[in-house]
Amino acid sequence: MKSKQNVWKYTSALTITTLILLVGSSSCTNIFSYSQTERTNVYSSSIGQPLRTLQENLTWVYAVALSPNGKFLASGSYNRQIQVWHLPSGKLLHTLKGHGDAVRSLAISPDSKILASGSADGTSKIWQLSTGKILHTFTGEGKAVWSIAFSPDGQILASGSYDKTIKLWHTVTGKLLGNLAGHSESVWTVAFSPDGDILASGSGDNTIKLWSLIK
Repeated sequence: MKSKQNVWKYTSALTITTLILLVGSSSCTNIFSYSQTERTNVYSSSIGQPLRTLQENLTWVYAVALSPNGKFLASGSYNRQIQVWHLPSGKLLHTLKGHGDAVRSLAISPDSKILASGSADGTSKIWQLSTGKILHTFTGEGKAVWSIAFSPDGQILASGSYDKTIKLWHTVTGKLLGNLAGHSESVWTVAFSPDGDILASGSGDNTIKLWSLIK
């Protein structure tokens, strides 16, 4: 009897979720309010199918980032803009303007409070996620910024650039902490180790480099 009740419970949850995704009814409970078990079942049943499609004044989308707390989605586009969405509802919260060229990379801090963007205009920016306010603009790149990443503590932003270097910025003060040079082509991707002691970079020179950040 209990297993039949569970089957009915999950079947009802899937039915409600399907209605939400197709109709967009604000009066129904959405997928993000389910328990972890219920959500896992919904996701498993939706493999290969989009849960939602976001489209509002978008052009080519070059970068997306999800906040660790599951509340925000940021998208960066060819039209130089960043759009911040409320993930559970799919509503557009902010349209951020400030870059002079396409936004090529995005990252959200581990505490989900700030957003970083890298652009083909040769700058990186730090934005307050809740308000869309620009906190810092890093202009030392010189050439297009292809990749960015936050350290696990959110104190450092690494940016990989067309100029073949990686720059390390302090996210609170906005100061340049270091400039890592060693690649012979553009740096396309950067990532921190979980403890923040190592930075990895991938480049168009067909190499991956590991950098020690321990002082």
